[in-house]
Amino acid sequence: MAEILDIKTKFDSPRYKVIFSLKNPAMAKQYEISLLGSVREQWMMLDLYSKGNMLILDGPIADYNDVIIPTQKVKIDEVAAMLKNTIENDISGFKSKIERIVLFNQETEKLDIWMVDVLERGLKGKTKMKFMEDLDYRFYAKIIKLLFEAGACSSPDEFDERVNGMFGNQDLIRSIINDIQAEDRKE
Repeated sequence: MAEILDIKTKFDSPRYKVIFSLKNPAMAKQYEISLLGSVREQWMMLDLYSKGNMLILDGPIADYNDVIIPTQKVKIDEVAAMLKNTIENDISGFKSKIERIVLFNQETEKLDIWMVDVLERGLKGKTKMKFMEDLDYRFYAKIIKLLFEAGACSSPDEFDERVNGMFGNQDLIRSIINDIQAEDRKE
């Protein structure tokens, strides 16, 4: 998981900056490249760039008379909270592993590629780590299938809790393992 060393804000009229101090410049550059698109989807007036080990979210907050526009500050703070959550819950290799699981089991488990983004955005770092263990991809595919068959969640926290509940349910785990072993015996 990525570590944010510090978060500072700076009013540099008419701009407002949220500055994330990360472990190293390479990490800051990686997040600049990978997150700029989603930042701009939130609000086209925002910019995201790196300087050394700092990742900087930068947007307009005041008019030309230096009068702060509260709604713009709120929007920048919302995007900064999203960035903080994304950075803190980032697990290297998670998305590519989930993509492989979905693609390899697309037909047998009726999985779809959009599920990758839902898992990427909806799970916390510690939960993502459970998918990084060295288990049969079919095991994870069955967990993903059951997760999405259970229906929509009211919040990201509920989604994360549902996944943790599945991994903590020993009867479910045994049942999935038994199903996989039965499939192997048929082959």
